[in-house]
Amino acid sequence: EALRAEVESAAVRVDRLEREVDYLETQNPAPPCVEVDETLMEKQVATAKQRKNEKYTKLTDCSDTIASVRAMKILKRFGSTSGLWSKDAAGTSEKIYVFDGTANDTVYVFPRMREFTLFSATRKAARIKLPYPWVGTGHLIYDGHLYYIRQQGPFQVIKFNLANKTVVDSSVFPAEEQIPVFGLSSFTYIEVAADEEGLWAIYATKENEKNICLAKLDPASLDIEQMWDTPCPRENAEGAFVVCGTL
Repeated sequence: EALRAEVESAAVRVDRLEREVDYLETQNPAPPCVEVDETLMEKQVATAKQRKNEKYTKLTDCSDTIASVRAMKILKRFGSTSGLWSKDAAGTSEKIYVFDGTANDTVYVFPRMREFTLFSATRKAARIKLPYPWVGTGHLIYDGHLYYIRQQGPFQVIKFNLANKTVVDSSVFPAEEQIPVFGLSSFTYIEVAADEEGLWAIYATKENEKNICLAKLDPASLDIEQMWDTPCPRENAEGAFVVCGTL
């Protein structure tokens, strides 16, 4: 009983601290780093030369955007110290997909958030064995497909159908001399993201090693539609996302 009371008291203190951090961050929200419409490229790789330096025309008219980002909240401790959990960014499914570690080939699938947060959650999880291991934590579940990064020589984007467990497509990412995209995440070289505009790839190269680069992907073919250098710094960055064409 004494141990239980001590644990509950610690949980209350942690929750109070999280609320205080949330309040401080809402008082000092970070502005978006860059609008795609305003970015230009000075140089580019030969494979997509004609598609750089172009102004991006948005497909949607977004009426809402993010006002602030709140503090991290721990839902559950699971396996490795690094990894990813996610829902389908384009669907209504309640399924939770968990990627344990930065180099693995097994995805855990939980039917709902409740099963994921249970202490004995691994017993509730289905497992999907991927044909190739992933690298980093920049994966994306989008419209019933898993987009993840494979490293076998050059980096590849793999499109995997979650329903029939098959590889739909794969593409070598056309960027030379890639480096970790975030200064605080040395294991992630490409992060796949999605917003109202579709699919994006966030990456970095030695050519522009101080800043983050952005590419627009065709979700069907994985072709690169456009690429940009951005003024967003890699230093002290641990993650990024795209909302309404804004990185």
